[in-house]
Amino acid sequence: MAVPFLAATAHAEAYLHADAALLAAFNQFQDCRRRIDAHCVAKNHIFGTPEERLHEDKLNALVVEQDELVAAMAALPATTHAGQQAKAIAALTMLRDQIAPGEEELGDSMTWLEVSLLTDLTREAAA
Repeated sequence: MAVPFLAATAHAEAYLHADAALLAAFNQFQDCRRRIDAHCVAKNHIFGTPEERLHEDKLNALVVEQDELVAAMAALPATTHAGQQAKAIAALTMLRDQIAPGEEELGDSMTWLEVSLLTDLTREAAA
């Protein structure tokens, strides 16, 4: 079966992209984040029940997966603008996770500088 030229070209370009491995890890990171978010809004279970333990175990497994993907991205140098933006988006996502809602004023000035810089770097990607 013949593959349409444009589809084959786009597929080949993804593998030839300087940041292909980084962008693949970033796509997996985004998928993992969607699964974490969906899991977190799922039904709450009564503390200590088997259902609650299963719920927490699944969340813990997702967090481990996320951390492994972040480590993989950190180990890969970003050589293109797309790779840099992917890293900035992931870093901003992780940094915002560390700041509890309502406790923004408790963060130190360095944390807010990091949030500000990452927001600046990701603004174009969000547009």
